[in-house]
Formats: sequence, structure tokens, C-alpha cells
Amino acid sequence: MKKDIYMALGFTALLIISAVPLSFFSLHLINFIFSKLGLLAL
Repeated sequence: MKKDIYMALGFTALLIISAVPLSFFSLHLINFIFSKLGLLAL
């Protein structure tokens, strides 16, 4: 039973660790796209 909890925690930690760089990347990408759109709008 404890092993399952540790596996779930480890899996969650892995998801968080892999999700953080992806979210930063997507934020930069969205920022880049909006700045391009802003330049086009001007």
C-alpha cells in the first residue's frame, strides 16, 4: 500500500518537473506570438 503512494508521488513529481519547462516555453511562445500580432496591428 505504501509503495503505491510513493509511486503516485513520484509520478506526480515527474509530471510537475516536466510540466514546468513546458509551461515556461508556452508562455514565451504566447508572448512572442502576441508581440508579433501587436507589431502587425501597428
